[in-house]
Amino acid sequence: MAKYLWDLDLENIPLGWEETFRDALRICPDGEITPISYSSYHGEKLERYLYHPVKFRDRLIELFNADKAKAVNLMESNTISDSFLNQLFKIDVRLFNILDAWLTPDDEIEGEMLDPREMEQKLLDYRVYFQCEDEELVEIYNEKIREYIPLRIFSLSGRRL
Repeated sequence: MAKYLWDLDLENIPLGWEETFRDALRICPDGEITPISYSSYHGEKLERYLYHPVKFRDRLIELFNADKAKAVNLMESNTISDSFLNQLFKIDVRLFNILDAWLTPDDEIEGEMLDPREMEQKLLDYRVYFQCEDEELVEIYNEKIREYIPLRIFSLSGRRL
């Protein structure tokens, strides 16, 4: 049984958007540029994003495994300091966000979410990490992520080390 997020093996956890991934393997394994239009104060805008579920999935695995290794090295250092806690917090947030992205169900996934060029910036968003504890907000998160909430190192109710 895993004690921390870095004890998990991402590839042994079912991919929430497996159908989207399988379709992409068949239809566009090398990705495709896709337009998306939206309304703004200045009228209709058209942006393009890279729809690449295959690369996105591979990048999630790569980043998760790299962060796992960093966390293990930090924990083995047995040095608790502000720097240690800051690094561990960032790693834990990234691992949780990667797991959240991995578990997002097919029916909630949107094409622009699968743009690997934008992912690393989004992985440091602390909102999901802490909002998942809020009883009023927890309903908006997919059910699959809820079982992994206790594996986070930090919580609003106190630090868990």
